[in-house]
Amino acid sequence: MKKSILLTFAVSALLVLAGCGGASSSSPKASSAAASSSATTSSAAASSSAAASSSAAASSSASSSSAATSSSSAPVVYTGVSITNKTELTAAWHVGDANRQIEITTTPAGNVTKLLADGTLTIVSSDTTKVAVIGAYLNAVAAGSATITVTLAGNTDTVDITALAPDVDYGAVTLADGMKDGVTLGAHTYISQVKLESFKTGSDGGTYGNFNVTDADGNNKTIVYGATTSVSALAYNATTKVWKFTNPKDFLSNDATKALKVGDMLDLVYIRCDYGTTKEICGVIIGVNGVAIANRGTTAAPLTSDDVAALTDQQKLYTYYVSGKITAWSGTATDGGTYGNFMLKSDGATGDAITVYGASAAGTLAYNFAKNATVFTNAQDWKTNALTKDLKIGDTVTMQVIRSDYKTTKEIIGIVVPTQAKVDPVISTMTIADANKLTVDNPGVVKIAGIYAENHDTTYGNGYLMDPTTGDSVLVYGCTWTASALAKTDSGLGYYTGTFTNPTDYATKGVTVGSYVEMEAVVKVFNKTVEVMGVLTKETLATDAAYTYTYAASAAAATNGTVALSKESGLTFGEAVTITATPETGYKVDTVSVDHGYGKEKVAADSTGAYAFKANVKNVVTVTFASTTAVVTSLSLTVDTLSQPASAYTASNVQTISGVSITSANVGNYGDGLQFRTKNSVVSEIYNTTATPTAIKSITVTETTGKLMASGKQFLTISAGTAAISAVVDADVVTADGTTAAHTVSYTAAQAMTFFNVGHHSTNSGALYIASIVVELY
Repeated sequence: MKKSILLTFAVSALLVLAGCGGASSSSPKASSAAASSSATTSSAAASSSAAASSSAAASSSASSSSAATSSSSAPVVYTGVSITNKTELTAAWHVGDANRQIEITTTPAGNVTKLLADGTLTIVSSDTTKVAVIGAYLNAVAAGSATITVTLAGNTDTVDITALAPDVDYGAVTLADGMKDGVTLGAHTYISQVKLESFKTGSDGGTYGNFNVTDADGNNKTIVYGATTSVSALAYNATTKVWKFTNPKDFLSNDATKALKVGDMLDLVYIRCDYGTTKEICGVIIGVNGVAIANRGTTAAPLTSDDVAALTDQQKLYTYYVSGKITAWSGTATDGGTYGNFMLKSDGATGDAITVYGASAAGTLAYNFAKNATVFTNAQDWKTNALTKDLKIGDTVTMQVIRSDYKTTKEIIGIVVPTQAKVDPVISTMTIADANKLTVDNPGVVKIAGIYAENHDTTYGNGYLMDPTTGDSVLVYGCTWTASALAKTDSGLGYYTGTFTNPTDYATKGVTVGSYVEMEAVVKVFNKTVEVMGVLTKETLATDAAYTYTYAASAAAATNGTVALSKESGLTFGEAVTITATPETGYKVDTVSVDHGYGKEKVAADSTGAYAFKANVKNVVTVTFASTTAVVTSLSLTVDTLSQPASAYTASNVQTISGVSITSANVGNYGDGLQFRTKNSVVSEIYNTTATPTAIKSITVTETTGKLMASGKQFLTISAGTAAISAVVDADVVTADGTTAAHTVSYTAAQAMTFFNVGHHSTNSGALYIASIVVELY
């Protein structure tokens, strides 16, 4: 009995993951979107528990000719395909164990993720009722064997896999019994009825579903540290003999849980997940206030009649959605009778219609703890309820059901629910310029496109997206090719929630810098910085015939000298441009930088004294000239003078200001000045490595208005000396107090201080924002 309960649990998990009731699991386009992680994309395939270590995106070489005249490469001819991890796939595997990934290599080496996505490469199971295919993963559905076949351009490889019966046990207990001392964490699942007493995260349980519960009489208070209605969140590992809870973080987007309130009674399937000495549980909600909920999650389509017939559970623990047409009336009545008896068959189903032995539009499904089962109380309203009284043969209905087999006849009973037309998500188009006008998060998902101009994170895909026409830029804070990273509200409507779960698969198939990409993205505003994050849907390389973009460069007006560029128009991305800076008599080149739209880049002279940079979408060169005779009286340090790139954090940025070499170590620019941060567990500081022209008279550090940090947490160090200061902060001189914006430390000429240091550290993970640092000289 216990094993049959568990089997349904595993089937439910499959259906949640597949996300397509009755759709062929061998369809690569359908299944790849449902997989939580992308397929292996290199010959040394990544394991299912870690992101691939190699990048599938080749770096693009700069081309001196116009991209518009280039041609596409010839199509690849594949001569072989192989499953490379057959030993791992054929090892002992029980129903309820974690999914297994198929690792594939092709000859010649190809991008497996892309081949799966476009249908060139297929993975098929000979028996999806035993072993199902979900993208590049296998799911043990029920005990039995199946042959997995991989096909590419007429080449095939196979592996025979056997799924073993589940090796678990669990049952209904009181909350007190489930919370006894000495329980091995995750060794068992329990079913208890609990009362929601209070939320631990905000006023609604937050994304994860964190709240306090007691039993029905208010005793045995316990922490629920994560809840969902998705059965697939609980998986059993037959090797370690423990359950694991993987929270889909859908508590506020799942229709069954987003409106839960204090006082609700919950039927909960849970495991112990104690933290230290604190007793905690996490798990799946199967009922609310005595009414069962469809605990397959909210991202899967309804089951087909074939799916329901394939279920093996006879204990009526779990409930399901099923959709199909009424093919005939059951029994002697010609209209379903008082109870609602009829035959139901889904479109495309190949098996017999399944018997509905009782349906209602007002009855309830409730969990009965005495029977350890979900029960159905039929209101016998089939002929009188407005939703059911006019139903006829040929009509399509959607129901929430439980299995109620009679001897050898497969039957279901349940509730007829109103159907909603499935619609495609409406995604508006947004320009980069419009995105930058946002002051609050944009709800939903938008289409946005541009040149992927920079990449500073090869794991998650962080960089900048630029409009090739206007030069506008926006920060990309995470991108992926995995469509399922954008969450939808439910299977019926398909509306996006505006939630982005960033997988670490960017390294597997990234983006070539300089290519034109299209994205379906979530737009967020972090502090004052607009960020886009989402799914890449198309990439056009600079070498593609469709890529026709060229770029311009210009030099800002200069004083005390002239600036000329070797080329100012028709530039290809990455093309080298030489800067010729000619100072007037009595002046010298002080600083050279190029603004690419998302931040200035310091340009250093090469060994011959020449300056050059590589073309981006936007290129504005600025050269400053300094007098060779005038006395330098002060140094003013800001984001602009230090060329700190926007929305970036650099470990070391060396600049030359008025002939003085200045290093900004672990300093960022996130729209509020110079950000000294300890979020990366480092000390931030700015100091000079060459002496100032004369002794230092004073150092004034001004905090950014509205960003003052409180005393006791943020510590600002201002110090000076006669020798270069290393990357270790001296003893504290000034403590940020939350009220004083400007801090000044003075020195006498006799002290002859020519090196300064402004540093920051913190007793917590925080940041200090500096508007300017002015070093006054004698």
